[in-house]
Amino acid sequence: MKKYLTIHGHFYQPPRENPWTETIDRQPSAYPEHDWNEKINAECYYPNGFSRILDSGHRINGIVNNYSKISFNFGPTLLSWMELHAPDIYERILQADREGCENCDGHGPAIAQAYNHAILPLAPVEDQHVQIRWGIADFKRRFQREPESIWLPETAINQTTLNILTEYPFKYIILSPYQALRFRPLGSNEDNWNGVEDGSIDTRRAYRCFAKDEHGNMIPDRFIDIFFYHGELSRAISFENLLDDARHFASRVDQGFGAGDGPQQVSLATDGETYGHHKKFGDMALAYLLNVEAPEREITPINYGAFLDMHPPQFEVEIKPGPNGEGTAWSCAHGVGRWYRDCGCHTGGELSWDQSWRQPLRTALDNLRDELRKLTHALGQPLLKDFNAARDNYIHVILDRTEATVAEFFARHAAHELSEDERRQVMAVMEIERQLQLMYTSCGWFFSEISGIETVQIIKYAARAIQIAEFTTDRNFEDRFLNDLQQAKSNLPAHKNGEWIYLHFIKPLVVPLDQVVSHFAISTALRVIKSDKVAHSIYIYEVEQQDYHQSESDDQKLQIGKVRVRSRATLREETFGYALIHYDTVEKVKCATRSMRNGWDYETSKNKMLQAFGSDHNDLESMLSSVWGGQQFSVRDLFYEERQKVADQIIKRQMRTVSMCAEEIYEQSQGIIITLSDLGLPLPDEIAQPARMTLSNVILGEVARLRNETDMALFEKAIEAARTAQKLDIKLNTEKAAQIFQKMIIRRLRRLKEHFDYKHVKPFAELVELANRMNLKLHLTPIQNQVYSILQQQLAPAIEHVIQQPEDDTLYKAVNALLQTAYSLNFNIQPYKESLESIEKPMADDPANWP
Repeated sequence: MKKYLTIHGHFYQPPRENPWTETIDRQPSAYPEHDWNEKINAECYYPNGFSRILDSGHRINGIVNNYSKISFNFGPTLLSWMELHAPDIYERILQADREGCENCDGHGPAIAQAYNHAILPLAPVEDQHVQIRWGIADFKRRFQREPESIWLPETAINQTTLNILTEYPFKYIILSPYQALRFRPLGSNEDNWNGVEDGSIDTRRAYRCFAKDEHGNMIPDRFIDIFFYHGELSRAISFENLLDDARHFASRVDQGFGAGDGPQQVSLATDGETYGHHKKFGDMALAYLLNVEAPEREITPINYGAFLDMHPPQFEVEIKPGPNGEGTAWSCAHGVGRWYRDCGCHTGGELSWDQSWRQPLRTALDNLRDELRKLTHALGQPLLKDFNAARDNYIHVILDRTEATVAEFFARHAAHELSEDERRQVMAVMEIERQLQLMYTSCGWFFSEISGIETVQIIKYAARAIQIAEFTTDRNFEDRFLNDLQQAKSNLPAHKNGEWIYLHFIKPLVVPLDQVVSHFAISTALRVIKSDKVAHSIYIYEVEQQDYHQSESDDQKLQIGKVRVRSRATLREETFGYALIHYDTVEKVKCATRSMRNGWDYETSKNKMLQAFGSDHNDLESMLSSVWGGQQFSVRDLFYEERQKVADQIIKRQMRTVSMCAEEIYEQSQGIIITLSDLGLPLPDEIAQPARMTLSNVILGEVARLRNETDMALFEKAIEAARTAQKLDIKLNTEKAAQIFQKMIIRRLRRLKEHFDYKHVKPFAELVELANRMNLKLHLTPIQNQVYSILQQQLAPAIEHVIQQPEDDTLYKAVNALLQTAYSLNFNIQPYKESLESIEKPMADDPANWP
């Protein structure tokens, strides 16, 4: 019997971007990371790309790319984030697919995903096609090939969705065994079906499923093949402790094969985040299974496409229709009820909570979608050759908002030469359509409470769609939406209902263009962004400075300017004037903005403000209202990240004073510090804290000053500070110093990869030793990854050269220094040392080498 193992990882995070900035705001629940994408990348996505295989002594034997030996999909919106914010692992994922294609006769491990994880059976047919086509387009852009399959969000499917899938060149899909209804031999004309409603379908082979016409009759030339994953084993991975022991994991997999001589496949499918995020070190269990245990048990890891190519289906299957034909899913025992009604499925929350809010929330979104879709078609169809084709192709603009891509979009889809206003109208329509997709992301209904972060996120997308629609038409779409949301009751009395959540959690986040202008003006005044340029990019907005004037007195500055602001998303643009008063402290700023759309005289208002500042500026703030008018803003109205930068400025300014005081206390306390140390007694907090701050600052200052040096002697002051802290049992704050040192080491490693010789090994080795002496807590993972690459690619040829030419003492020193440093970084270097035995023993026996 030939044994095959296919493990599918569904790697996905819901889109988290602020719809008005297209970036993810800081998410406090993900602390210490900036947001949940960053947190889960650190715990799961990155480790699986560089997973450790350890020896019996827990030293690194190998670093492998798990993605190349499994089947996987990544959410398109997650990959967009990763491309910008985690490029190392993004490239590792693409590389894994290339390697998989090479190893599996052109069948890659990556498959597509319906774009933003909407539950397809609950979506109109029109939107199902958009989800699929955008998912395909995103996949092709990244992986440079056609996808052989597509991940169905929550594996949700009904016959309508299956019929739609057969219109595309997909070869297979992956479902839960509990979604199968019955099966029979392929090509059988008899009614000899075998019922498997209880999940008992044999998951060790593929099945063929046919499309059906409106009468329920099979369409013989339209079909898709289905792999049903092993339910019991997949659950054990996700919800038991199967990943705690890779050998036990392998044993359970082995038990999944049955008797018989034919080829068999154990098929597993789970959330990819199981391997590292939900189950710590789960990536290492997976790596050990795939690279050590599986070969020992003669189990071949393979992806679905390759297995299907070798072993096509011999049986036909029908899927369960679900209640009223709505379909089924892997995470709901009640069809797809979890995403539109209070079916009883939920995650988190209190036992007394219900999910009766789900239905009115979906009703509110459905009503909004239907209303806005009439609008988008009415506005878009006269300007486009084919509205649906333009919407399908708009994914390329979403993925690349350069002028060239936008120009290509219009060249391909415009019904005629469009004016600037018409171009803006088309882009507004397309952006509304995009938000209509995003607001159906499945996570909005998955959890227990309507005020949860995932549900609030999808309502944000609805709010963005409303904002664009109302500006484009001057019609009100918000009132009906709010009225519908009143029926979506929160489980938390303080949060009342969906309307309250919208007005308190979402409405304050809506960003009008005048706020972008105030953000620009305040940020440049506070030097959060540089003001020495004419054109600025602020998130998805472009700001062009057209006029600027500044006047100063002892304790005030008046800054007046005119800017043109443009959204790269909708192409909407407008010109504003702003007046800003900056007092003598960082945080005290008042800014007024006013649109020039209605003929307001910017020059007259500017001159009045400048004259007032020159004569008596005590009343300047009131003149912002009387002379300038418009909207007024303060530092609190900055976007979140820039507010944090302003706060950092304030804190940094104060910390200089605090640090000086701490240093003075530390110096004046030397006598008692020595006495207590000699007595073996701890320092009181009143002395320990100033000591901690002072010694931490010494190390940071020295590391920053010597960031281009590697000579050990130059760092003696910092080393001595670390020794003192250790002697006094004080834990220092060396995070910033470690970050600087990390960059120093990575920079040296890159040079070493280009030039493997002692001249380049020595400074790298010295920096690692220096970090240890200063007790800097480095992030070892990326350092180890680079070192492993050098060990794999450059050390073996170097060792071969040393063996052939033992007189090359310099290269031997380089090899030896690298191995010693690799050992200090927790690598198993024994195989390399054994390679050197043929020259090291004669060297050790030669008296000329004795001390």
